[in-house]
Amino acid sequence: VEFRRGKAWTDYVTRDLLPILEQGWGHTERWFRFRGRTEIRFAWGERGGGYANTVPEAGWEGFRQHLEQAEGFLAKAWQMNTNAAETAYLIMRVELGQGRSRPRMETWFNRAMSLNTNFYDAASLMSFYLEPRWYGSEAAALKFARSCATSPQWGGQVPLVLDRKST
Repeated sequence: VEFRRGKAWTDYVTRDLLPILEQGWGHTERWFRFRGRTEIRFAWGERGGGYANTVPEAGWEGFRQHLEQAEGFLAKAWQMNTNAAETAYLIMRVELGQGRSRPRMETWFNRAMSLNTNFYDAASLMSFYLEPRWYGSEAAALKFARSCATSPQWGGQVPLVLDRKST
């Protein structure tokens, strides 16, 4: 069987592993972060990669359910460790799918960046979120990219966020 990092692959890999991992790690912050990341993958697998108007209602329902589960796992991980930039980034990915509010996205972006000032993936995702096809505009995305390029506090590849590929 050929898998391509989609829903079938995630189902295949996690089916037998989740109970084993939970047995040893189920009480740790890393477990909750892992489960959040897994639920995000499940969510996008349910939705699929097509345009929004091509997603069937069952796909949207699975998408919403998995994002809610991811949110719960990640909230628990954050509660256990507020120094994990990766958890803040994963909550940003949940917000991308849920689209609750830009201030919510900015809160998690700021948390991720305060913990890792070179966190290119967080900057890239924020830029993606601000695109017109999601929750922003060309002006908002450009303003954000300029702030990345001129910020004295962000380093690594963050100033190059305009050169990002699709998130």
